[in-house]
Amino acid sequence: MVSEQGVVREEVEEEWQRLKQNMSKIKHKIAIMSGKGGVGKSTVTVNLAMAFAMQGYVDRVGILDADFHGPSIPKMLSLKGYGFQVLGPGVIIPAIGPLGIKVVSMDFLLPSDETPVIWRGPLKMRAIKQFLADITWGARLPPHRSPARDGRRALERRPTHTRHGRHDHSDHTV
Repeated sequence: MVSEQGVVREEVEEEWQRLKQNMSKIKHKIAIMSGKGGVGKSTVTVNLAMAFAMQGYVDRVGILDADFHGPSIPKMLSLKGYGFQVLGPGVIIPAIGPLGIKVVSMDFLLPSDETPVIWRGPLKMRAIKQFLADITWGARLPPHRSPARDGRRALERRPTHTRHGRHDHSDHTV
């Protein structure tokens, strides 16, 4: 009989392997970070993504909007109301924005802008790890725009959310 700890350890190891495998398929990774809110991280992120896509990297650019307290990337890319598509366990397709930019955002998991998100470090890190492990980032995908409700089922253990509307301590990956 396998212990509960053994099963959890196996699940963590499998997720870690998926994360490493997914990230190994992405040649260049850029993190836009700041410990202060309101400094333009989202604007820089969207501008860089659009610039790369316009320079010939169409369908090869992705954004992970890790701003859990005020995700704005979907709004900036006209993806508000859209989300990712869940094809099966560990197979999540990001939303596709202008010029084929792949987008994953906490915004896609929230029922409305008024839904608050109160998560501390460990829960945020768990969600980011799951995004990186389960999102099919590197594949060339056909354009699609799925309703946001599809993405809400993507994260398995989703606690009650609280959104502050602040942009402090947020990160984005282009």
